Amino acid sequence: MIGICRRALKNAGYYDKAQEMTDRITSSKSYEEALSIMYEYIEPVDQSYDIYNDYDIDIDI
Repeated sequence: MIGICRRALKNAGYYDKAQEMTDRITSSKSYEEALSIMYEYIEPVDQSYDIYNDYDIDIDI
């Protein structure tokens, strides 16, 4: 999970935040603390969440 969060931050251009988060997580004392730290940096979403669910999308081909 750390890798996924780290990659998301880097892809968004937050290289310094990715390293900061990783350093904090690796020095955390529990799994719960590590999760809490990740949630400070990213907002987890359900992979099955459909971002287009509430939008009417027209695509011209």
